[in-house]
Amino acid sequence: EAERLLDDQVKVFQRDIAALHRQRNQLQPVARLSPEALWDIFLRSKPEKEKEGDGRIPEVCYRWRQVALGDGQLWSNVNLTGSPWSDLLLKRSNGCPI
Repeated sequence: EAERLLDDQVKVFQRDIAALHRQRNQLQPVARLSPEALWDIFLRSKPEKEKEGDGRIPEVCYRWRQVALGDGQLWSNVNLTGSPWSDLLLKRSNGCPI
C-alpha cells in the first residue's frame, strides 16, 4: 500500500515536471513562431525518402508534436518495403495521398 501511494505521488510529480518544462519552453524564441510557420519549416525539411528521416520532429517538445501530428501531409511519404516505420507513417498520414 505504501509503495502504491509513493508511485502515485511520483506520477503526480512527473506530470507537474512535464507541465513546468512546457511552460519553460514557451519562453524560448522559437516559441514565437506561429503553428503555420512551424508547419512550413517541417514540410520544407521533409526528407525525399523515408530512410533519410527519422521522425524526430514530434519528439522535440509538446508544441512541435501537436503541430507535426496535426496534419497527415508530413507523414504521407511512405516506403512500403517492410520498414518498421511504415505502419506508423501510414497511421500518421491520416488519409493524405501517399
